[in-house]
Amino acid sequence: MKKNIFKFAGVLILIVAIFAISTAFTGKETKSTSSKNSCTVYVKYSNGSAAEGIKVSGDVCGGVSCVGGTGNVYTDKNGKATIEWSEGCRLCYIYVKGTSHKGDYQNGKTYNFTL
Repeated sequence: MKKNIFKFAGVLILIVAIFAISTAFTGKETKSTSSKNSCTVYVKYSNGSAAEGIKVSGDVCGGVSCVGGTGNVYTDKNGKATIEWSEGCRLCYIYVKGTSHKGDYQNGKTYNFTL
């Protein structure tokens, strides 16, 4: 029984050592390669005050792999929310409190909406 445990431990150590050596020589790191685009959205009420806790989301377009939404985010106390979407896709709609706003929204830009 002890002999089998030592054999198993030896094989396990050998596998780990081979993986470590192969990773070191390839120079590849295991970093996330997914890139994101983002834009900033500010939401305010008609009286000019910041709208806190408002649900903001978006729909992407631009190809077969660019289908779907961005997920929901909520405005902070300053009425600010950041929408993120995959690189290579376009943000075609922004939804503020369920109301759609069609446009050509671009990475790094800021957009203002009034409720």
